[in-house]
Amino acid sequence: MTFSFQNRDLPNECNLVGYSWLLEHFNITAPLREFSAISSKRLSSQSIQKDGWLIFTYA
Repeated sequence: MTFSFQNRDLPNECNLVGYSWLLEHFNITAPLREFSAISSKRLSSQSIQKDGWLIFTYA
């Protein structure tokens, strides 16, 4: 099942982070310039851009 946030599909094996998480958690409707997520898998770099998302690697 794909999770959608502000009409954008969250990439597979990722969770919301930062302002994206805050808006979803507190059910706030506000524009967001950058959609952020954290991957549950190790990425090849600290962060990547994919389908309009800034995805960070897990620590």
